[in-house]
Amino acid sequence: MRKQKVPPPKSASVLRFDRKAVYRTGDAVPESGIYRVSHGSHRLPHEVTLLQHQTFPRCCKCATLVVFEPVALAPTLTERRGHIVLYELPELEEDNAGLKSA
Repeated sequence: MRKQKVPPPKSASVLRFDRKAVYRTGDAVPESGIYRVSHGSHRLPHEVTLLQHQTFPRCCKCATLVVFEPVALAPTLTERRGHIVLYELPELEEDNAGLKSA
């Protein structure tokens, strides 16, 4: 007896998820979700949530020496009233303290 093909999930976005994709400051966010952010050299990688059709933000310290990699996509996440648009990644005091003691 032949096995039946299982239909793909309703969200085609999951199928397009490419963990190897790398985005840079100013690129359009292709899918809403969580992205890992890697900076020039002043900060350890961290994660941000961004919405589709926004642009990947710059860093206030290293400007455009930032790359973004998808961690988990959230295609159902949409803009909601009262949302915050991230135009620039802030430099956090705790990041500096951690790097100085290392």
